Amino acid sequence: MNSIVIKPAPRQGWEEAAKQCHANGDDKLLMPDVFDDEEVLPW
Repeated sequence: MNSIVIKPAPRQGWEEAAKQCHANGDDKLLMPDVFDDEEVLPW
């Protein structure tokens, strides 16, 4: 039987890279969560 097996692998070094990104202040949002012209209505 032919098959392809895909297994998840943990991403190496991502935790440390995220910490360094935060320490450098490089983790700011590129776009705001809410736009100025967006009407936010309650649910």
